[in-house]
Amino acid sequence: MLTHETDLTKRQIEIAEIVKEECLRAAVKGYENAAMSGLCCEGAWEAATGAVKMLDVELLLKQNEII
Repeated sequence: MLTHETDLTKRQIEIAEIVKEECLRAAVKGYENAAMSGLCCEGAWEAATGAVKMLDVELLLKQNEII
């Protein structure tokens, strides 16, 4: 349980949640696109993880007016 001043602030948690959600969206979209293109499950999974790796976190933070 987070109660101390040095623990994560609400804003830090909000930022982490935004990044987490965008990673999930990127993974799902990457997987779906790969599967529709005919890749096997393993190939689609690689595409999904690749989509997360290519996520532009700086742009994401700017779009959400965090930086």
